[in-house]
Amino acid sequence: PSASLGSDVKQIDDLKPGEQPMVSKKPNAMMVVNNDLIANFHGLVFTFAMSMNATVTVALLLILMAIKLRVATLFCLAVAIPALTLSLILSGAMGINMMQLQDVMDKRIYMIREIMKGIRIVKCYAWEAAMEEQIKKLRTR
Repeated sequence: PSASLGSDVKQIDDLKPGEQPMVSKKPNAMMVVNNDLIANFHGLVFTFAMSMNATVTVALLLILMAIKLRVATLFCLAVAIPALTLSLILSGAMGINMMQLQDVMDKRIYMIREIMKGIRIVKCYAWEAAMEEQIKKLRTR
């Protein structure tokens, strides 16, 4: 396993007392994959823990409200449930609109990047007006 880290890394067994192991500066493919998997797993665990924490917190708060406020808890829920439903609907619609906006922006940026890469060809064939027209079409979307 340590042979895959590269030849510039000292083996742990070869270290003298008090000497720190050298770590390779350039990551190999396995290190990148491992870091990516660890980051994804960490994100998954964090999201799961946060959602469990939120669920338990809401349940405990509802129980405490029911104990202390009795009937008034129903009025709180009568306001909170429609407000949360409306919030979910609006945030979903905003997410869809943001994804559509991102798609249009990506197309525009891709087009401008392609023009900039081939600017010599555009200038050579005098395609400036045609390219400007295409960019205007993308901007109007």
